[in-house]
Amino acid sequence: MTATSEQAATFEPGSVFDGYTIEKLIGEGGMALLFLAHDEKGMQRVLKVPRRSLDTDPVAVVAFENELRLARYLEDFPHAYMPVSHIGDDRHYLVMDYIDGTDLWAHLREHGCLAEAQAIALAKKIVYALAELHRRRIVHLDIKLSNIMITRDGEVRIIDFGLANHLDLPDLIYESF
Repeated sequence: MTATSEQAATFEPGSVFDGYTIEKLIGEGGMALLFLAHDEKGMQRVLKVPRRSLDTDPVAVVAFENELRLARYLEDFPHAYMPVSHIGDDRHYLVMDYIDGTDLWAHLREHGCLAEAQAIALAKKIVYALAELHRRRIVHLDIKLSNIMITRDGEVRIIDFGLANHLDLPDLIYESF
């Protein structure tokens, strides 16, 4: 994984960013970089930092703002950890609990197809989490294997709410483009 040289210098392992000690880069997406870090209490966190080049990709900017906007609707949602917005170094970033597990895509690549009973049990957990989102009037709009995390104890967490929409709020992605 490679970050832009400017961001790599800011987020070197061992460096401190706004009170979080950076451990390593753990993911890169089109809109943001994900860093494993720990806070001042030693708790592992994930920092989702927008790429500096976001100003060239308006969809990424809107998706990041959308994720910030939906966080307050899911603070008590047990099947997703929504981020907390922060401003540091003159830019917004998100802080999330670290999910000790793997995404469903990586799990299937590593372990192969699930047995029927396992697949049914997992599907029920996913459907339950999505139904709870819908009860809260939120539609994820980007459910895929890599956005479903499986914790070490077998629980499901839905991640990446950049394209999601709350049905009582304007659809920022649709209205912007």
